[in-house]
Amino acid sequence: MDFVHVNGLEFCYEINGEGSAIVFINGHFASLDSWKLQVADLKYDFKTIVYDGRDQGLTQSPSEPYEFDDLIEDLKSLMFQLNIEKAHLVGLSHGASIAQRFSVAYPDLVDKLILIGAVSELTPSRKMLYDTIFDLIKAGKPKEVFNFLSILSYSENFLDSIMPNFGVLQQKFIKTVSNLEKTIRETKVVLSHFPFSEELSGIKAPTLLITGSEDRIAPVEAARKINQKIRDCTLKIIKGAGHGVHLERAAIVNKLIRDFIKS
Repeated sequence: MDFVHVNGLEFCYEINGEGSAIVFINGHFASLDSWKLQVADLKYDFKTIVYDGRDQGLTQSPSEPYEFDDLIEDLKSLMFQLNIEKAHLVGLSHGASIAQRFSVAYPDLVDKLILIGAVSELTPSRKMLYDTIFDLIKAGKPKEVFNFLSILSYSENFLDSIMPNFGVLQQKFIKTVSNLEKTIRETKVVLSHFPFSEELSGIKAPTLLITGSEDRIAPVEAARKINQKIRDCTLKIIKGAGHGVHLERAAIVNKLIRDFIKS
């Protein structure tokens, strides 16, 4: 891993492989190592770039409040600093929100767009879900947040398969969100993205939407609505997978990304 100075902060990033560039954008509560299964495979065909955004992983946390638009400018500046003139973007969940906005703001910098577990608006039930997560965070209950998110994020079969290692993963998450002020700040910014449905028609890049049929955070219906708004968009639903589809069905997701970019 390396560091680069971007917009007054030291950003952690990692580059692997050669070829056309793919920039992976983390989800909420995640760090760049959340893409390890994608990088391990796709680095043989592409230049893969992963990075930690503000209040994520090893990137320096800002001392002042920031807004969602700052995340867009961070990505633009990061690409400039790394001499990436144009890239394919792959965003998961919150990362998909960043990718959506970036593609509208800077269409000339985006080659192809891959959105995984994406949403563009908060329905009343989805808002209640996010409010519950936020309330648990503010109450200082990281264990409960992790358990709740795990049930929501993964299919039952996958969750059962990781149970032997669940305690280790839980402790890693608790460490990730241990700075309560930082976690609350990031969560507020994440939720400020919505709504964004009407702006989706401004996305010009060919787009691939990937969602799991069992996703309870960004359900299939949310993906269908995005699919209707983006003019050049393909929707792929992976049966039996949840919000963490890139982990549950890594080989399938990687093939979809590879084939879409090369098409």
